[in-house]
Amino acid sequence: MGKRKGKIIQKAEKPDLIASLSSLSIEEIDRLQKAAPMAFQSKLQAALNSNDAGEIMKANLYLGEINRQPEEDSRILKGFCPFPYCVGWGTFI
Repeated sequence: MGKRKGKIIQKAEKPDLIASLSSLSIEEIDRLQKAAPMAFQSKLQAALNSNDAGEIMKANLYLGEINRQPEEDSRILKGFCPFPYCVGWGTFI
C-alpha cells in the first residue's frame, strides 16, 4: 500500500488594513471613504439576494443588530423634572 501524503493547507493571511491605510495619501483615503458605503450596500444586497442560506442569514442578522440599537437608545430617560409644576418631561410652567 502506498503512503498517503497529507496536504498542508495554508490559509492566506488577511492584510492589515490599518497599516495599509496609513500608507495612502489623504486623497486616496477620501475616495475610499466615499466608495465604502456604496460597496457595503452592494455587498449587503448581494448577500440578501444570494441563493446561499448562510449568506442570507448573516445579512439578516446584521440588519437585525442595526435595527435593534435605536430601540435600546430610546429607553434612556432624556429629561426629568422633579418639581410638581412640570407639564411634561423637562418642561416647566
